[in-house]
Amino acid sequence: CLDDGAAIVSAARRANLKLAVGHVERFNPTFETLSELCGPPRYVRAERLSPYAFRSTDISAVHDLMVHDIELVQHLDGTPVTRVEALGSSLVGELPDAVQARLHFESGCVADVTANRVSPEVRRTIQVWSEAGCTTADLQTRTLTQYRPGPRILSGELPLAAAQSGGDVAELKAAVFDGFFEKITPPIGDADALTAELASFVESVVTGVRPVVNGEDGLAALAVADRVVAAVETHCWDGGSLRGPLAHPAMRAEPSRRAA
Repeated sequence: CLDDGAAIVSAARRANLKLAVGHVERFNPTFETLSELCGPPRYVRAERLSPYAFRSTDISAVHDLMVHDIELVQHLDGTPVTRVEALGSSLVGELPDAVQARLHFESGCVADVTANRVSPEVRRTIQVWSEAGCTTADLQTRTLTQYRPGPRILSGELPLAAAQSGGDVAELKAAVFDGFFEKITPPIGDADALTAELASFVESVVTGVRPVVNGEDGLAALAVADRVVAAVETHCWDGGSLRGPLAHPAMRAEPSRRAA
């Protein structure tokens, strides 16, 4: 819980010890490349989907899955979360298994974050809209694509203006993702994220440098995750009476009846 996390951070600070939190996705080479290319985000969409694993059933999908993407988005934006909206569904257990959250940042950035642990497929994607363009990363397959303004747009020529001034529409259509927008697919390294995370922590202990994800970073992500959980619990589905995570009526029955 948040109080336990705060106690751990405080104890490490008093003892002057390095504390790192296991947000291994920060060491995923795909995310590292995304961070270098995207610039300050204006909008972020992150999705984390997994088949049901029959573990961590004492926590919701927020603390099980979503907290990782919350930390990634907080790292990309770097400003406090000012408002949280969220809704969720209980699919196979009493706690939310699928959650959709919208995070509003002090910078003006908005992030839509999805977590679903009852999915027929695995998905780990994050898309960032920024002045650099639209950057989409697949953290599972380690691929990244960025569409960014091309030479013609950067020189002040816009596709619609070119069409309105008598340009050949067929040629302009073909040129949209050529001269107007550029597509880049940078190479992604094959480094193992867990190995990189452990090596980074050793380096912080030996050299004294700040851990990539320190206790305060982990605590900040946990605090937002708790706010998402609270928002799910108070979300109103029908204008008044139906609140909290949505579930099939059979799932809302007494536990003893479900067991029967």
